[in-house]
Amino acid sequence: MDPLVIIVIGILLIAIFIIALIASSAGSKSTPEWKKKVQNQIYNIEKGLQLNNHLSLKNSLIEADKLLDFTLKQKKVKGETLGERLKSAKSLFSKDDYNNIWTAHKLRNELVHEIDSKISDNHIKNQTYNLLKSIKKLIA
Repeated sequence: MDPLVIIVIGILLIAIFIIALIASSAGSKSTPEWKKKVQNQIYNIEKGLQLNNHLSLKNSLIEADKLLDFTLKQKKVKGETLGERLKSAKSLFSKDDYNNIWTAHKLRNELVHEIDSKISDNHIKNQTYNLLKSIKKLIA
């Protein structure tokens, strides 16, 4: 990819983040700061998904997985790892959402650890949206 395109995309993502930060600071004062942070990250991840290139999609899934972990920590879910926290948090999710979260987490692990991973962009995108949907329910 052309370095100029990478720079332009980077500048756009920073601008989007700043706009989201400003918009969220105008919101309700009763929302805890960590929830505002989660909302901002969701916004940024969704923007990354719109770029529709493989690296952006992979990064979006990784970031959504990290955001789920952060959210569970903020909700004081017990466990040392995301996997342990997910097992402790089973009651926080519907059966379908819980299964989708595990599917997305395993996909994230495959993308991060397997050098020859051949996963479709559509599958990555769908799993990222599944994670974001569950995170939104946790902070509602």
